[in-house]
Amino acid sequence: MSNYDRNTRSVSRSKKGWIPWLRRGIQVLCFLLVPSLFIQIWNSLKEVFMLILHGEGTLSTIAPDLVLLITATAVTALAGRFFCGWMCSFGAMQDLLYRLPRLGKKHSRRSVSERTDDILKVVKYSLLIAIVVFVWGLQLVTIPSGTSPWDFFGMISVFWNMPALSVLFPAFIPAAILLAAIVAGSFFIERFFCRYLCPLGAYFSLISRARLFYVSKPRENCGRCSLCSVKCSVGIPLGETNRVKDGECIDCMECVRYCPSANAELAVDERERNALAAGAVSCVLIAGSSYLGNFVSMQANAGTGSYMASAASEDTTSASETDTTAATSADVIVSGQAASSADSADVSSENTTAEAASEDTTTAATAAAASDETQAVASTSSGVASQIADGTYTGTGTGLRGTTTVQVTVAGGQITDISVVSYEDDQQFFSRASSTVIDEILQQQDVSVDAVSGATYSSNGIMEAVADALNVSYTPATVSQQGGPGMH
Repeated sequence: MSNYDRNTRSVSRSKKGWIPWLRRGIQVLCFLLVPSLFIQIWNSLKEVFMLILHGEGTLSTIAPDLVLLITATAVTALAGRFFCGWMCSFGAMQDLLYRLPRLGKKHSRRSVSERTDDILKVVKYSLLIAIVVFVWGLQLVTIPSGTSPWDFFGMISVFWNMPALSVLFPAFIPAAILLAAIVAGSFFIERFFCRYLCPLGAYFSLISRARLFYVSKPRENCGRCSLCSVKCSVGIPLGETNRVKDGECIDCMECVRYCPSANAELAVDERERNALAAGAVSCVLIAGSSYLGNFVSMQANAGTGSYMASAASEDTTSASETDTTAATSADVIVSGQAASSADSADVSSENTTAEAASEDTTTAATAAAASDETQAVASTSSGVASQIADGTYTGTGTGLRGTTTVQVTVAGGQITDISVVSYEDDQQFFSRASSTVIDEILQQQDVSVDAVSGATYSSNGIMEAVADALNVSYTPATVSQQGGPGMH
């Protein structure tokens, strides 16, 4: 070996030493900032599919899904499954679980035979086909509520804002049991769920097979070494190929990291490429598309004037102060929530006798009682606002992670505007729900409309808040959806 070759491989090894640090750092960031991103991508795939096949939704309502799905698909088709290996919080959980009992110990990662591994990997493709054909396509099967381990993981992964136990149990006991089984499997088989059960992984596997970026490892330079196969996170027999373009590869770069002769490299057309840069750019593009899609959706919705969403504490304080002021104003308060427009009790202190003042007081009391009766009648009426006095009403509902507060404007017996004052749910799911549910309520003039698949709890929180503002009855939409994993 020449001095040039030795120096080149020395530099190459130095670069490889940073790969695991960068990868772990990105995994931690994604776990903290976007722990449900894998659910979001799966829901995006579903929403786009349902629009194309069944005409459900519109391009404007699924714009965030379209942006995220196109970006994630394009990045995976070009560079491979960096999302699975570097960003997915469900995958990061499995990495941690597999390493915990082996810290400081030498171990082999191939815990199942190659033949058994190949057979079990078919399961995730079967799940993908079954969901696409029978659940989304023909709609012959409905995924029972509370059974998705993804949903349960997405709820509990945000440790600082977990839902109340009353939301999780007993509704999600089946999902909790399935997640426990996946956790148990992950202790013994690396990336257990990714390898055998993940339908999103099956989708990414199919589209990444023709990628331009791949791991190049000329076998003539390997000798008898098989360390790359031993270290592969998903059990690919790497010693049998010169180019790793297997769809199962999650771009973890463990083979590149551990190759003792620096023979394995990320490449394009046999030219070495920087794995650190490729991984970082891929992650930034996918994460950026998620935030961009949500931002565009929020701006578009705010522009329509149908609602305004804000989680800022100062907005909540302002709304609270407004309510307090209204409570002390001369308007009649209905159900302790809103100022009534029944101003028939008009008092003039300069030209009114004591008897007239008494009569006016009686009139105001009668008007308030009549307004209360109107609210009671409205609760059983088909038109929820047809008998409600004009005014602006405030109400609250319970989403997945906390309280949703809205202001509802009624004019001429119609709900004319719904403004979101504050919410505590995850922004990406709440934005998905609010952009559709509020429009449906305004169009149908009813508080019980269809929940948005993938954002069921946020949808229910909005509907409950509107019903609370108008003091009308409300039936929560079912959590069970034609959507498979990922109902939030």
